[in-house]
Amino acid sequence: MPGSGASDPPAAATPVVVIPIPAPQLRAPEQLSLQRAFRLLAAHPLVLLCPEGRAAAIAEAVAAVVGGGARFTLHPVPDPWMASVRAYNQLMLRPAFYAHYRAHSHLLIHQLDATVFADELLAWCGRPWDYIGPPCYGPDDPFDPLQPAFIGVGGLSLRRVAAFEAALAAAPLVFRHQDLRRHLRGWSRRGRLVMQARWLACRLSGGCRLPAPANGLAHWLGINEDRIFGRQLPAVLSSFRVAPYDEAVRFGIDRHAAEQLRRLGRLPFGAHAWWTLPGHRELWDPWLAQT
Repeated sequence: MPGSGASDPPAAATPVVVIPIPAPQLRAPEQLSLQRAFRLLAAHPLVLLCPEGRAAAIAEAVAAVVGGGARFTLHPVPDPWMASVRAYNQLMLRPAFYAHYRAHSHLLIHQLDATVFADELLAWCGRPWDYIGPPCYGPDDPFDPLQPAFIGVGGLSLRRVAAFEAALAAAPLVFRHQDLRRHLRGWSRRGRLVMQARWLACRLSGGCRLPAPANGLAHWLGINEDRIFGRQLPAVLSSFRVAPYDEAVRFGIDRHAAEQLRRLGRLPFGAHAWWTLPGHRELWDPWLAQT
């Protein structure tokens, strides 16, 4: 049954739920994710992050899925920011994105392959973390609760707006030479040489520092924004607080879902990739039917 064990929230917690939607064509599992978000998180402002050129079509498509009386607002951004995964990663590193939500204490990124099982959002806002999301494992990583790749899968993640704005304003160097050495372990000699050249170009252009548009880590090295916030940033900015594994898995589950759910012994707040990874639809469907 649902239950995070999170403490009561402070009165000032004012979260917003942000659902990125790049196109109006919605597959059946995406429609279900939307319906659940609008039903379970209806007590909070719901915002559709969408490309400007498709904003009207997306609003119409969502209204058809969740019902014409459902309340939501739009956050249209220039079309290129929603045109690819790399562009979206850049958007999540832009100070202007978080400034847009300055009236809120936290923002919950809720992608279309995510779902929650109960409205525990205010309770999670009461926890001391600036960033929390499911533990992240690579496609070939074995399950080890002590060694996830990092904490904070971005597709279902809670972000303290003021902390993100402060970190972006500090503009720390978040990908150093020692980070590159760790990143290239196991690569072929040719691959290492190519990536070293890419890292050098990124570093010389200022692209290894935190804020976009200068940040080029996704473009040059394939480093996504959730890894930057969940792993790279805490190593250089000690004031930025990322949840530990035991808290993160109560918040959400991504890969190794069966093992993590069995170890947890109860539902987390939410699940990411509930229908996009092999075996996940069969695992999560019975729980979705109960919540």
